Amino acid sequence: MNSSISLSRRLVLIGALAFLASLLAGWAYTARVNPEIRFWKQALVRKQAWATEQRAKTGHLTVFSGGSTTAFQIDPKLLADEFGAATVNAGFHAGMGLDGATALASTFLKPGDRLVIMSEPAVLADEVSEMPALGEQMLSVSGVSSQAFYRTGLAGQSRLTQTLAACRPGLAHASTMLGKVLMRRPAYRYSAADDLHDGGYLTTPVREDFTSVPSQLAAYRLSESSKKFLIDLKAWAAAHQIEVVYLLPVSYVPAGDLAAQRRLNQTLQEEIAQFIPVWTDSYLGAWPVPTDFADSKQHMISSAAAARTRELGRAHFSP
Repeated sequence: MNSSISLSRRLVLIGALAFLASLLAGWAYTARVNPEIRFWKQALVRKQAWATEQRAKTGHLTVFSGGSTTAFQIDPKLLADEFGAATVNAGFHAGMGLDGATALASTFLKPGDRLVIMSEPAVLADEVSEMPALGEQMLSVSGVSSQAFYRTGLAGQSRLTQTLAACRPGLAHASTMLGKVLMRRPAYRYSAADDLHDGGYLTTPVREDFTSVPSQLAAYRLSESSKKFLIDLKAWAAAHQIEVVYLLPVSYVPAGDLAAQRRLNQTLQEEIAQFIPVWTDSYLGAWPVPTDFADSKQHMISSAAAARTRELGRAHFSP
């Protein structure tokens, strides 16, 4: 009887140690190997260096936050060169969620700065109860989590447990990486050396054909969790002397749908304006030229991003 109990205890201990070892291995892989995280960690370091340089010139900074849509649409170097504006593109990955992207962007901020939220409408419409794993992973392995504003988490778990749990790669990631190896494709679609530019602006040589994209109007509304987030963010910003505004990112929309989509987008802007101020522009979140977009309907090519950035500069950064 005692022998049986001892064996059971040993098996439980072995299982627990094996589980802990798998969590630690997952964290090590995420922190050191995962090509997606490695790219965004490199991007974070480059963005931080640029932000420090720009702040030294003017004392205050405008930080653009959001997913990769933001990274592909705002050129801080152009704003600096043509308008004398101190800005940084803190766009990361939409998969980090509203919480994760804003948390990372908030690490750039000091009293007197401005935060421009550019999270995609689809992200604002998501009903979430915790930060997406990708957001947790970036905050955990980049070493900036203690500096960040963020609201949600895994209730009832310690930060250590939450970090280790979030850093598990998962079957989907493993399958994707295996497929890329077998097909001899790059481990990640973007290169820090070739595609990442001054200020955090991102480009790609990849082009997709959007001319045959079917008509599909998108009527997004704020989720309850996003409303709560904006309320909390506004309170946090006021307490830290940060100006916070929203700017709608631009997506490709076929010309026949342009007017209708812009009306829908305006309704969303009006809803957001009930929580934080909104910057408006002539794009109203939609643009009908398919060749102005690169590898997705939200990633502008450089000439289109420059035009968009200049309009922003004239409206909000001109002397």
